Amino acid sequence: AFYGNVEHIVYSPVSHCAEAKALAITHGKEGWLEYNLANANIVVGVESDFIGTGRDATAYAKQYAMRRDVLVSKETIRHVQVESSFSLTGSNADNRYPMGSADSKKFLLGLLELLGGDKSPVQISSDVANVVLSVGNELKRHAGKALITCGLKDVNAHVVTNKINNLLGAWGKTVSAYSSEAF
Repeated sequence: AFYGNVEHIVYSPVSHCAEAKALAITHGKEGWLEYNLANANIVVGVESDFIGTGRDATAYAKQYAMRRDVLVSKETIRHVQVESSFSLTGSNADNRYPMGSADSKKFLLGLLELLGGDKSPVQISSDVANVVLSVGNELKRHAGKALITCGLKDVNAHVVTNKINNLLGAWGKTVSAYSSEAF
């Protein structure tokens, strides 16, 4: 190489390590998630500012806008957001449920159990349980056309999210994963 003593370093101010490590646990290889909002009838964001500050936010914002435009899309995408503080994504949601990070994790565990996955090992408050029931039943109605995104910096939360997307039949339809040597 012309400059043999040069090393290219990529820095991301927002870590997505939890997502990558969770994919290694659930799918056998580290990588990154990619969402296809064009194929989804409902998206649930959990602490995930996917159209604001998230990775690939520009691409997701474009897909989201197309699916929310009644002149472009026959059926608009439904959007539910669970988050501890306001985000651009949450401000656009049809329903926004304010919840702290601990309750957001319990929400994910409750959804997993409701959809037929592992039994939740934690006690869930009645407020969180009501949101789980409402959102979970809606996700069931849209199985195969639903997806859930997670922005928590917690590997276990991402593992649960991957399991939920699997139970919803989202893999290969509204959610996919990719890996690259560049990452």
